[in-house]
Amino acid sequence: MSSFGIGGTNAHVVVEEAPEREESSGGREWQLLVLSAKTGGSLERATEKLAEHLREEQQGTGGAKLADIAYTLQVGRQAMKHRRAVLCREVGEAVSLLESSVESAEAKEQGERSRGEAARGRVWHGVVGGEHPSVVFMFSGQGTQYVQMGRGFYERETQYRAVVDECAERLEAHLGLDLRRVLYPGRDEAASAQEQIDETWLTQPALFVVEYALARQWMKWGVRPAAMIGHSIGEYVAACVSGVLELEDALRMVAVRGRLMQGTGRGAMLAVGLGEEEVERRLAEQEKAAGGAGAGLWVAAVNGRQSSVVSGSEAAVEQFENRLRAEAVGSRRLHSRHAFHSGLMERAVTPLVEEMRKVRLREPEVRYISNVTGGWIRAEEAKSTEYWGRQMRERVRFGEGIEEILRSEGRVVLLEVGPGTVLTRLAEQQIRRQEVEARESDGEGVRAVAVQSLRGREEKECEDEEQMVRALGQMYVSGVEVEWERYCEGEHRVRVGLPTYQFERERYWVEASKGAIERRAGEGVEQKESGKKAAGELKRADLAQWFYVPYWKPAMLDRQKVGLLGSEAKRNWLVFVDESGVGESLVERLKGLEQKVVSVSIGDRLAQVVEGVFTIDPLQREDYAALLKELARQDCAPQKIVHMWSLTGEEEEKRSEAVSSGLQARGFYSLLRLAQAIGQSMTEALEILVISNDMQSVTGVEALQPLKATVLGPCKVIPQEFVNIRCRSIDLSSDETVGWQAERLMGQLVGEISVEASEEVDSIVALRRGQRWVERFEAVRLTENGDGKALLREGGVYLITGGLGGIGLAVAEQLARVAQAKLVLLGRAGLPDRAQWDEYPASTETQNIIAEKIKKVRALEALGAEVLVFSADVSDESRMREVVAEADARFGAIHGVIHAAGVPGGGYHSTEDAGGRRRGARPEGAGDARAGKVLQDRPLDFLVLFFYDQLNYR
Repeated sequence: MSSFGIGGTNAHVVVEEAPEREESSGGREWQLLVLSAKTGGSLERATEKLAEHLREEQQGTGGAKLADIAYTLQVGRQAMKHRRAVLCREVGEAVSLLESSVESAEAKEQGERSRGEAARGRVWHGVVGGEHPSVVFMFSGQGTQYVQMGRGFYERETQYRAVVDECAERLEAHLGLDLRRVLYPGRDEAASAQEQIDETWLTQPALFVVEYALARQWMKWGVRPAAMIGHSIGEYVAACVSGVLELEDALRMVAVRGRLMQGTGRGAMLAVGLGEEEVERRLAEQEKAAGGAGAGLWVAAVNGRQSSVVSGSEAAVEQFENRLRAEAVGSRRLHSRHAFHSGLMERAVTPLVEEMRKVRLREPEVRYISNVTGGWIRAEEAKSTEYWGRQMRERVRFGEGIEEILRSEGRVVLLEVGPGTVLTRLAEQQIRRQEVEARESDGEGVRAVAVQSLRGREEKECEDEEQMVRALGQMYVSGVEVEWERYCEGEHRVRVGLPTYQFERERYWVEASKGAIERRAGEGVEQKESGKKAAGELKRADLAQWFYVPYWKPAMLDRQKVGLLGSEAKRNWLVFVDESGVGESLVERLKGLEQKVVSVSIGDRLAQVVEGVFTIDPLQREDYAALLKELARQDCAPQKIVHMWSLTGEEEEKRSEAVSSGLQARGFYSLLRLAQAIGQSMTEALEILVISNDMQSVTGVEALQPLKATVLGPCKVIPQEFVNIRCRSIDLSSDETVGWQAERLMGQLVGEISVEASEEVDSIVALRRGQRWVERFEAVRLTENGDGKALLREGGVYLITGGLGGIGLAVAEQLARVAQAKLVLLGRAGLPDRAQWDEYPASTETQNIIAEKIKKVRALEALGAEVLVFSADVSDESRMREVVAEADARFGAIHGVIHAAGVPGGGYHSTEDAGGRRRGARPEGAGDARAGKVLQDRPLDFLVLFFYDQLNYR
């Protein structure tokens, strides 16, 4: 415990000896070292520095474990634009790879051109743009299966094993055996298991289980799909992940599908290096040669512009294969004993459709590509039982699906979620073709990368874990966000000391001071800079370039940042429910998504009405603290707080003083007390989402309630004072909270609040007519107003509340200097009668302050101003009317008002009370409201409000 005195006296007390650090546990065999920097040069230096550090540790004794080094880099460093990932098993290997990855100056230019492509070895580089890429899951089809696929995950990853076990247990009733004995047999059973797994009735359930378990594993680590595509049986996995099929139904239908397709008889499939039209032409020729009796062949899949699959009887496929060989056309037999996606499947279609009618099909929650059309699946297709019959019989349009994804998803990572690289290679062909086309047309190339996540049948030298970590490295350098803490779940890891950020060390030398400089902000106002800045080396020496104006920009919600809601992503929500009904609708929607929701309404005290429903007094700070304590006791500590007390209904009188006071109690002060309560009892990361209506002027036609805008102060300040809290403001339109538009708005709102909190997420958002708007700032250059008198009248009459304070007197001096104005200065205490000014005593501190103010008023008069000084409290409406009447009698009509009344606070946000805050926030309080009421019928040239406190200058 340390206490640091302002005068330099420091005191330290050792309360307790620090506990011994618990040694970290063992980790994965393969580790991923991730490095990043804002520039390429800094990344090279960081790589060199880390290699040097690890080499020194290796030479010493008691060096850190490689797993702890990797963990520190993963969770203890910000992921920046220029990235590198290194795959290794031991420290010595890491040093060698790091040193070899540092590019020489000559090779760096070539390296920049190839960045983003995975290296053949164990090092990957990438330069990430502004937006994170979308991740697309690609689920493999039949023919990629093999015994022991995913065995490494089953033995190492608890999530993967739990999903496989659950699926195998549910499938046993449909298959009549334990699928795990086929997937992961003992050594003596491996040969027979390989025979079994190539049988369609077991192949399809086996692939489904492995791919679904892999998808769940990736999502646990934070890699969530923005879209999906599956090849044949893979579309069933996409449908299940998307919510079209419940897991139990999907498993049953996969078992049914496999048995039906097994029963269609023997057949064969042939991959052909020709496009769809060319294959169709050759099939027609073969049919014609057979005398029109039918060749027994069909196009089963179109995997690319020069990649197709032919399916049919074994004899017909063999004949077609021989013909292609004679013509030197590349082809390859697939691991299939049946003619899938051909006319031989016809007799299986009706039974499959009948079985599918027993299943409840839902609309997809995550969009995916239809095998039948090659485009995004429509809700009516996904819910149609006949569609699934067509999906088994008709050709798979995988190539068109990949083209659609590359066309619509922008920056994308195509992750093959299944065994092998079949889909990865097909996707890479499309990516390379589109890159060539873009170069030929001088267009912008695709920004995509295809990644394999599980080794294939023939890749004996690669382990499952190695391939998975390799995929993580490729995705990291491509910009995909990984939840590293969850990746390391189950291990006890510790952070270790590693080199910090390596700056460019570019020098910006500033000449020695040549004296003070003066910048004019209008005549009579000066800004002085001393020291180095006095040399005139400010980045923007022209004051006119210092200014910005806010504007609203349409912006779509980044799907990659939207967290999944449902049974797999449950969160604790605390919703401060409004009285207009929107909050209640939101609570019901969240509960329907299987979220844990507690609602809070306004009451006269803290009370639990029923389970999950509380009331509190918004004015009592203790109620907020007690509420959070009770939620923690009930294991409901909030991860997201939705504060909706700034939503009001149309029936409220928006401009009445009573409503003004109520808005502040439910909005500004409620957020203040909530933050104080969180600071006392919570250290876990959470997000506060402040929902309001009619607060922001976006379209220009809103019936605005500007008094609500005080909530923006806490929204911006709370995250600065509490590192574990993020705040966002989301403004709605009251016109859309009722009627047919309410459902659309609720869907938007649920998507907005489910966004994963991060620094990149928009903090000020408005939802209007189905459109999402975000606040941005644009630099503007101010033009001079000639002599600076454009808004001021020569000899004009100006009333200044707080006129005897520091700000008030400074403004008065400018008005006197520029316009020789007639000034009406208001202060709580006022000044003594003018007759006493010459002989006013200055023996006490208070008297000294008054004497100084008298001196400044006389200085104003010396500049040509006429000055009236009044003692008045702006919150006293009667007194304000007297002051205005006397000013009218003395000077005539008042032309402008400067409201500078207030008492600057000195407390911290976390300790400030409501009374102290009111004194600082007077422009939003009753004083300003009453002053405005007195002057509301007067045609003023301007009204200026000064806000002293600014939440205590934060």
